[in-house]
Amino acid sequence: MMLADAGGAVGAVSTNTIVASLLELSTNVITFITDNPLLLIMFSGSLVGVACYVVRKVKKTSKA
Repeated sequence: MMLADAGGAVGAVSTNTIVASLLELSTNVITFITDNPLLLIMFSGSLVGVACYVVRKVKKTSKA
């Protein structure tokens, strides 16, 4: 049985529960990363790389 077949009220509660669980999980992951200095450096480095890529694409698009 799919979640959509269970009914509107059950689907809404389940969706809210899923979102709350995902937010809690992501908070735990970010806390784990920020507690470890090596992981924090690697995570920050990847964000810098993504930011450079986005800036390069924006500059290229604005010239066209």
